Amino acid sequence: MTARETRDTRKRVDLEELVAWAIRDQKAHRDNTALHAVESAAHMSMRSRRGGRADGYAFAGGWGMDSCARIAAIGNIGTRIDGGGPTRGVAPRMHPDAEAVTTAMGRLPWRQRGLIIEFGSIGEAPPWSNGKQRLVRVPVSEIIRGPLRHKVLAEWVGVMTRFQFANWRRARGLPIVDRYGRSIVTDDVGIEFRYLEDGQRQAKVKHCPLQFDPSDEWIERTNGVYATWHAGMTALLDSMAGLALKDHRISGFAAQAEPWL
Repeated sequence: MTARETRDTRKRVDLEELVAWAIRDQKAHRDNTALHAVESAAHMSMRSRRGGRADGYAFAGGWGMDSCARIAAIGNIGTRIDGGGPTRGVAPRMHPDAEAVTTAMGRLPWRQRGLIIEFGSIGEAPPWSNGKQRLVRVPVSEIIRGPLRHKVLAEWVGVMTRFQFANWRRARGLPIVDRYGRSIVTDDVGIEFRYLEDGQRQAKVKHCPLQFDPSDEWIERTNGVYATWHAGMTALLDSMAGLALKDHRISGFAAQAEPWL
């Protein structure tokens, strides 16, 4: 056998690319059209018990690679059961490499498996945050009408009376009238004032409350989702180590564990 004949012609792919192909393109995580009768009955029973979900077992199209039904069938006829070619009215069996991915995923904790399916279906890694924040105005509720889309708070603060302000200017040698003889000691336009019973004067001061965007909670939650997804993908890589895939060869898993550091 020549070196050319022994050369591995399988496609080298990162695990993330392989998962996206299996989930998004092959729909391997939800295909059950070619299940063995025993597995199909168990699958439907499991779905009914879980309100339509069958996430306790990863049935990949065709029979599960480690299924009892497959083993029983092999024992009965003494040979390997193959999906064969497409038959009219019967969905063709999925690619065996996609089946291998979902079978390995079935061994993962449900949270990790769910995130791998969620982001594999769109072919992207989960978002993450580098922790950078900016101050923004606190928005109002969407059910509140009006052009102003941020909160405005108001409070009364004590200020000098006009008489006190005039004395304050005189004490510093400042004029209380301008060069045209108009009083400088006057109420500012647009400011609302009030007087208390003891004679104190207050002005109504408005301000816009600020908040950090994104919030600390959002950053922690987002990076937590990424970390869980990455741990699941790492476990999946270990689970698939040594598997002889038909048309793909896993080159590794390049995504960083903590890209925000």
